[in-house]
Amino acid sequence: MLKLVFPLRRLPTLSREQFQKYWYETHGPLVRQHAQALRIRRYVQLHTLDDPINAALRESRGAQEPYDGVAELWWESRDDLEAALGTPEAQEAGPRAPRGRGALHRPRVLGALARDRAPDHRVLTRERRTGPGVVYLRAPRPAGRLLRCCRVPR
Repeated sequence: MLKLVFPLRRLPTLSREQFQKYWYETHGPLVRQHAQALRIRRYVQLHTLDDPINAALRESRGAQEPYDGVAELWWESRDDLEAALGTPEAQEAGPRAPRGRGALHRPRVLGALARDRAPDHRVLTRERRTGPGVVYLRAPRPAGRLLRCCRVPR
């Protein structure tokens, strides 16, 4: 599978709730309407949560502001994506396809083609709390060393 992934930020005039409502209720159905013509196999919206863990992760990495969501559009392969974009149906749907008008801060939205690569699921096997809100993750043997993740507010 080939994915086109977009981390999204809303217009500064919208709350996260307003943006996510528009994205889900207006933008999502428009993508579904054009999905067959564009040969989109799957469309996923990941809605960012307003959660203290997200704030802690952002702070631990020195990030400026959070994303409001991530969109994923899936195709079978690059050949399938290219073939889809070359069809008359896609050419017709393209100009009408949703681009988040009125909700996305477009200069700050950059997409990337990507392919899933799942790491070994045994990489992180246990977590241990030591002290107020600090989480350590233990890697599997033979290394077995502790990795400090982040400070999690209570």
